[in-house]
Amino acid sequence: MAEEQKVRVEEQELLLPEAVVTRVMKKAIDPSGKISKEAARLMQEALSELIGFVTSEAAEAVLTQNRKTISNQDVLEALHCLGFNVYADVLEDWAPPKKSKKEGGLS
Repeated sequence: MAEEQKVRVEEQELLLPEAVVTRVMKKAIDPSGKISKEAARLMQEALSELIGFVTSEAAEAVLTQNRKTISNQDVLEALHCLGFNVYADVLEDWAPPKKSKKEGGLS
């Protein structure tokens, strides 16, 4: 029983805070709309899975290129590879441009 509780605590540590998730969800709906706790918890789970899924895809690219750091570009390419083109396109407009070595950034 204690082991099961430990696993649950560890799983909860990987989730975004429910209040943050609910706040983001409320911004996307009518002000008079409501979001159930169950829907917020489901979104927490979905977001954690999505983060892991995209990160795993980006990490594969980093590994094949003998690098250690996942960059913005790696995340954007992972989103495209996984079929999340709409989101990748929006984030490309938001992501800062890659710095060159001359500008003090790493390539």
